[in-house]
Amino acid sequence: MQGGAVKWNGHDVRDIDPVQLRNVLGYVNQDPVFFNFSLRDNMKLVNEEVTDQQIMDVLSIVDLNHWFSSLSHGLDTELGNMGDKLSGGQRQRLAVARILLKKELKFLILDEATAALD
Repeated sequence: MQGGAVKWNGHDVRDIDPVQLRNVLGYVNQDPVFFNFSLRDNMKLVNEEVTDQQIMDVLSIVDLNHWFSSLSHGLDTELGNMGDKLSGGQRQRLAVARILLKKELKFLILDEATAALD
């Protein structure tokens, strides 16, 4: 048997504007991507309007406030190519923090996003 549908608010998701759907969905996979930008710039990838205080708040939510306080350059700390200056657990926590900053987030999909938390 084949068939079925995924519905959101009673509407088949295939009938919803893909841009609208992407705006409300958040996805964190097991191997998150970070760029050789500052911590601030990596966090702003999902929401350019996010403030430094919002970043600090979300770092606290994912229990990275102690790690953050050890950074000599704070939000200006570069994360390295693919986040290679971070542990696996720090990458995953930052990925969760980043997606929580998304403006219209309604649904969060975690694909083993907590597998390597330290």
